[in-house]
Amino acid sequence: SFKGSNAHEQVLEAGVTITGCTVHFVAVENVCFLFQEDVDAGQIILQEAVPVRRGDTVATLSERVKVAEHKIFPAALQLVASGAVQLREDGKIHWAKEQ
Repeated sequence: SFKGSNAHEQVLEAGVTITGCTVHFVAVENVCFLFQEDVDAGQIILQEAVPVRRGDTVATLSERVKVAEHKIFPAALQLVASGAVQLREDGKIHWAKEQ
């Protein structure tokens, strides 16, 4: 919901109680990359909710989101590296069936 380089500030100004982070595919000139929350579009691989606490500042919230990012980014990378999730040529995500 909150995009851009000032997302944490937007979250605090809006007064929401839950924010989070996302790892998703981004297609750039026919090459696919993994990016986290600071790129705002692409097929989602993983997301993690992060509570917004009373008294949070941009710094404290950012630090809590960073912990979540450090958790889900390696997990998303493993999903892509293992072939469990792929970005199809049509730009849609494909999840492999469990064996």
